[in-house]
Amino acid sequence: MSAPVYISGTGVITAIGNDTATNLDALRSGSAGMGPIRWLETRHQGQLPVAEVKSSNEMLAEKAGLPAHFSRTSYPDCLLLRQRKRCKTRASLI
Repeated sequence: MSAPVYISGTGVITAIGNDTATNLDALRSGSAGMGPIRWLETRHQGQLPVAEVKSSNEMLAEKAGLPAHFSRTSYPDCLLLRQRKRCKTRASLI
């Protein structure tokens, strides 16, 4: 396999940052993303540490241009796709 590989862009949303630059800085500095549950709605709040994206469902939905009733895991995916202008518009997803 000698075919060249081209990287056209990057995108990442994790517990240590909401964009590539922030994630890279956190990795370089050794920052941890684990902590008490703050944003997830769960019966396990106060019981378990988690690595969660540091935004509410409503904040993620607004950034992604999606309705707030979508799955929390769909918002980061759409945000990354939107950065590449391939995500469907909000109106077509409702």
